[in-house]
Amino acid sequence: MVLKNLNRITEGRKQDVTQAKPKRIYKAPALEKGLEIIELLATRQVPMSMTEIATELGRSGNEIFRMLAVLEQKNYIRKGENGDRYCITNHLFDLGMRVPPNSTLIEHLVPLMRELAETIKQSCHLSVRSGNHIVVIARVENPASVGFSVRVGTSRGLLESAAGRVFLAWLDEGDRGEVLRDLVKGAGAADKRRKLDDELGMIRSLGLAKIPSTFITGITDVCVPVTAGHPRKIVATLTVPYAAGSDAPLTLEETVPLVLEGVSGMSKVAATFRGF
Repeated sequence: MVLKNLNRITEGRKQDVTQAKPKRIYKAPALEKGLEIIELLATRQVPMSMTEIATELGRSGNEIFRMLAVLEQKNYIRKGENGDRYCITNHLFDLGMRVPPNSTLIEHLVPLMRELAETIKQSCHLSVRSGNHIVVIARVENPASVGFSVRVGTSRGLLESAAGRVFLAWLDEGDRGEVLRDLVKGAGAADKRRKLDDELGMIRSLGLAKIPSTFITGITDVCVPVTAGHPRKIVATLTVPYAAGSDAPLTLEETVPLVLEGVSGMSKVAATFRGF
């Protein structure tokens, strides 16, 4: 009986040791270097020379040279017009959009976006969050003769667009606080944070953002969250860059409720997809 008990204790200890064994970490130096380059270029969003990339990553030019050549051959990066600076391409974005549910969701939402654009005679685009940025993943042109639109693949900081502010407004309080601590820094950060919190609270209460474009004078961005199964579960944003003019049959005030109605239908569609 004593031997049996000792065996049980020994087996239990073996299991504890096995469970406590740290997860093995594998190394792939070349792959790590390539990913570091892609992440750096994606973060900076400005063309960088080989020397700048090597310095930023703390690596030698010889280490970086081959990586850049291969990444360029595989179309993950490209050289700018001057020929000595590199920038990231949309290749990773294109690959990501082929993966369900994103690709399927776009297929189902674009027809609804076309219906909305036809009704309001304005363009619209769909954006998703990527870290501290938003990325445009689909757009529909204004069916009228003249209009304004944003190209697919455009990336902006969360604080630089109506779509980014909507994503921030729909984050839960803990996550939003963590993101804003990273984004709002420096002199006057406390005042900026208070103003931003008030603005995001207003966006949540209204259910949309309606603010002048930070890029084009005369454009008002109307941005509404596309939710999935729950009002607080945001998966994308639908933005209408409203441009007043002779080709615009509706006023901004008339356009907003139609956008809300259209996005309500898109949210119902998004709720049917697994993975959101």
